[in-house]
Amino acid sequence: MIATYIQELLATNNRVIVPNFGAFLVRATSKSKDANTLEEKLKDIYFSPFLKFNDELLEKYIIKKEDVSKEQAAGKIKEFIDLVKKELDQEKPFEIKNFGHFEADKQGKVQFLTVAKEKKEEK
Repeated sequence: MIATYIQELLATNNRVIVPNFGAFLVRATSKSKDANTLEEKLKDIYFSPFLKFNDELLEKYIIKKEDVSKEQAAGKIKEFIDLVKKELDQEKPFEIKNFGHFEADKQGKVQFLTVAKEKKEEK
């Protein structure tokens, strides 16, 4: 569910931080940064493992969507991160349907490839 919320937020925001994990960002130089749909932004989205502070955007969105407490929302985010890390630790990509996947390189650096980038690499 967290993956869905990230996608929904990216449709209307150019930055979604997953606290203590990283951030999905739309390239500031892209023409699609002013778009209002995820599909229009997909090719210009990248993941930064360095931007990890909690700006509360994702947390507040979960609170609103699920009518849960701040602590419960934070717990749901942590569960999502743990799930992603578990797959990556097993050297498996973590797929997010119709969006992309996380993978870890040989040094353990987490990367995210959107479906737009995956299709480009297949060519």
